[in-house]
Amino acid sequence: MDQLASRFDGVDGGLLVRTTGLNSEKTYAFRKMLNSKGMRVTMLRNSLARKTFEKQGYPTGELKKTLQGPLAMVYAKDVEGSATAAARVVSDWKKETRDKVVELAGALMDGSVMGPKEAEQLKDAPTRSDAYAMLAGVLQAPIAQLMGTLNEVPRQWIGVFDAYKRKLEG
Repeated sequence: MDQLASRFDGVDGGLLVRTTGLNSEKTYAFRKMLNSKGMRVTMLRNSLARKTFEKQGYPTGELKKTLQGPLAMVYAKDVEGSATAAARVVSDWKKETRDKVVELAGALMDGSVMGPKEAEQLKDAPTRSDAYAMLAGVLQAPIAQLMGTLNEVPRQWIGVFDAYKRKLEG
């Protein structure tokens, strides 16, 4: 349990997958692709994983429902949005290889346990830093628009004075 806890130290979440049915060649190709993208995969022993994740603050009842059968966790160490990054990488791999065997079982993210449908939607979700950037843009837009409006008034006065000056000169 300590080894598992140290392995997931600094990980803010991950994608739970079932790889039952992959032959050795596809398993090797899957792991190699994950490694090339900075992802790691760890086969889980559900009872130890549940205890480890409970200590990290994940809800016991949800873990019991999700951690069923042979599972592996795909994650990135010291990467913000590990679950979303893993969902994108696994989804891309499934599209490229037309794989029907690797199945999403759920995800762990920010103290919550997600089911397969929510895990599938993570591939389209922005990372936390992307979401903050979008929020900053939304909050900044009204201020920028107000500043543009306030700057327009002096510009119009300058235009009026310039026209009056040309009238006097001509």
